[in-house]
Amino acid sequence: MTKYRILFFILAPLLASSLFARDLVLVNFDDVSGNPFSFKDEKGSQFKVSNPEDGLGRKRVLSIDYKIVKGGWTGWGIALDGVSSKDYSNLTFMIKGETGKETFEIGVKDTSNMERKLPLSQFAEIGKDWRKVSIPLKEFAGVNMDSLGNINIGFSDAQEAGHVYLDNLQFEISDEVGKDQAIGANLSNKVVIDRFERTNQTDIYLVYEGDESSLKLSSSRIAKEGDYSMELEYTLATNRPWGSWVAALWQSREVTLDWRGSQEVKLWVKGDGSGNILRFFIRDSDGERWLYEDPQILKSTRWEQMVMPINDFKLEDKVAHKNGILDLDQVQAYAIMVVGLGGSVGTSGVKVTVGKIQVDQLYVVGDQINVSWAVLPKIVEAEKARVQRIGNIEFNGQLLTEFLNAPEQKSTVTQLGKVITNGKFNNYSVRMELSSEGKEFGETSRYSASESTNTGSTAVSIFPAVQMVNLQGFANNIHPNITQITLGNQFVDYSPFVFAPVFGFKGLSLEGDAGALNYHVFALKHRFDSFTTGSRVKSYWQDFRYTGMMVYYRETAKITNSASVSGTTLRPSTELQLEEVQDDWVYTHDLERNFFDNRVLLGGTFGYDKYTQQSTADRTDPFAPVFLNRLDPPIVVNGTMARGRVGFDSILIPGLKLNYEYRSVDTHFKPRYRQNPINFDDLESDQRGHNARLVQSWKGLLGSVEYDAMRRNSNSDYYRNRANWAIGYYGFDRLDVAFNQEIRRETYLFTSNRTDTIYNKNEQTYVSEIYIRAQLNPKIALFLKPRREDIHHPATGLQFVNEGLYGKLEYFASTNLKLLGEFKTTHFGVKSFEPQGSPFDDNFVRTKIEFNF
Repeated sequence: MTKYRILFFILAPLLASSLFARDLVLVNFDDVSGNPFSFKDEKGSQFKVSNPEDGLGRKRVLSIDYKIVKGGWTGWGIALDGVSSKDYSNLTFMIKGETGKETFEIGVKDTSNMERKLPLSQFAEIGKDWRKVSIPLKEFAGVNMDSLGNINIGFSDAQEAGHVYLDNLQFEISDEVGKDQAIGANLSNKVVIDRFERTNQTDIYLVYEGDESSLKLSSSRIAKEGDYSMELEYTLATNRPWGSWVAALWQSREVTLDWRGSQEVKLWVKGDGSGNILRFFIRDSDGERWLYEDPQILKSTRWEQMVMPINDFKLEDKVAHKNGILDLDQVQAYAIMVVGLGGSVGTSGVKVTVGKIQVDQLYVVGDQINVSWAVLPKIVEAEKARVQRIGNIEFNGQLLTEFLNAPEQKSTVTQLGKVITNGKFNNYSVRMELSSEGKEFGETSRYSASESTNTGSTAVSIFPAVQMVNLQGFANNIHPNITQITLGNQFVDYSPFVFAPVFGFKGLSLEGDAGALNYHVFALKHRFDSFTTGSRVKSYWQDFRYTGMMVYYRETAKITNSASVSGTTLRPSTELQLEEVQDDWVYTHDLERNFFDNRVLLGGTFGYDKYTQQSTADRTDPFAPVFLNRLDPPIVVNGTMARGRVGFDSILIPGLKLNYEYRSVDTHFKPRYRQNPINFDDLESDQRGHNARLVQSWKGLLGSVEYDAMRRNSNSDYYRNRANWAIGYYGFDRLDVAFNQEIRRETYLFTSNRTDTIYNKNEQTYVSEIYIRAQLNPKIALFLKPRREDIHHPATGLQFVNEGLYGKLEYFASTNLKLLGEFKTTHFGVKSFEPQGSPFDDNFVRTKIEFNF
């Protein structure tokens, strides 16, 4: 009996191995050849398959050499004739490419012809060396894994040409699961952290903001892959010379992420041409922040991949550190940040404006990454996108309730709601926003004495106003040279000097790439025959960056019976008659180059603006101007702008940034779409001057000095001299504290011929401000900003003090539910200088509840 037991223990493992094999080889091109097949279009694509010997430790492999014409396709596959894969978890194979940039789709089809194709880029990147790819079979949802017809790989004209090598195609059981528990691959060389495939990005990400900056997250149909990307619409504004930031943060709630084995972090980015800095940071379990920043990627407006080698992440420079090691096995948070180039709202020429970028396909690449622990918790992707889906149309929105108390109107309640719908079909998509302002019951129904009759009274009902605030249609990647066509509401942001952000005009825009040239063109239609058209081109050539912009605006007005043209009164007519009122034409050229690994910057801008006014118009209704009289002769003015700049970053002294700009701007350089016309005419136009800014950072401490001096071109007796210094500590997710002071002396008397605004200034001002931002915990942030202005008017001898205190408390009850408490109190030394009426931003208490769904 004993010898049978011994025999059983010897044979049992062999029998178990036979009955429950951990892999099923489909083809290895040596002793298992399978039943291969290939397919190809009839348009002229070339496709060659062979079985050479690899010579690198392998025997025979599959070699695929392809060249595909436009609209063509080709591929290779292995017939399976009903093979079952239900006892296995993964489809695996060995792969390498001739260039390492090849890609294809891999498809699995069952015997009933149900097929699902997935891009290889979703799971791995092909390299020049052999690497193993492991794809969870559960990804091929809908296919009957108990009766398979074939497995195939397909190439389209998106790949154009390439050469790949394949070996050892087989089914496997993951090392971490049993034979009947197929939950996916355990180890991979590419792990997608977030595809951003959800209708509401605030389900996952928190919004962090510095200073007066703001950030709005939304889902965009402008995607690199899939149906969605994450859109970051931001404003960077600060009173401190070193600039500001905004961030979208993923914060660990229950578990940390394990990114061990990662060699690179990659993120696809579609920039806005702003030139701001895009920064990605990782925070590990001991609170250290590791940063990678790209100062170039947002200069482009096309999809670019931000490649971040792990070894290039830098530890944030702070006074105190923990272990000084990036603990990839304990990733507690990561964030995507937009950081300003530096400069305050008062710095001449600094772009403080709205920007909008998209990010897509965040993933890590390396060997032996644990998929189970590297990705976000499964609250994330497709589950969220499916929640409110009807066909291929998704819904999300926002509810906002605001309680405002201001001296001019006491307490009021405002309730707003917005529903956003998105639809997509192939390369085409549509976005529409519907909004409504809620009213209290007492406001929706009122008694009207004037409309009452002798027999009774009349009640007038007023219902919440529903308005369509945004309607856009998109065509994406319909031609190699056309990235996107947008029809409907347009967002145009060229520069503060040419076309500052205007969103809501009806029109058409195209953007794309032609060789090394990136372009954007648009046309906007206004009332009557008025219109605006413009274009922007960007090009990189031998380390030079060139940007050219042009905008033309033409306005017309309707003629009424009382209108006079050349002294003749027009007769009544049922036909609408129009006369041209004004037109404006502006262009700028900007050339810039970085030297010595981005440590030295040289750049310059030249602009020209020509304005012609042919007639006067009545703008009582600004959307329907009425022609009054023709001007004889017409007003024709023009002006130029020239700016030269140089910047130094960490030259000789680490952390030291030095910027200098010289500018000369004619009195009549005032383009139609300049940023904030009244401020622009005072701060940016009619001057020649210098600006020097120095910022030094050291272990989280920041110090800065800025000096700006200029004379007015219209009258050299008028001038403005300004000095600003600041010192602070910036910790982003802990504590930001700063003190800054500005000393300003100016005198100016001028009336703008474009806005009729009178500038009458003769004063000396000292402004002192303390800024505190405390991140009390991941959900609560506190802002405090006391401010004092000491003002002296030399002409009258008048001296007075303005004082103010601003405070804000942000609380994220969840990622998509935000509560905001805000107050401001001011004291004006001269009461008549205190602002009155809307926007009620000098004395108020505000509470807001914002819910995104």
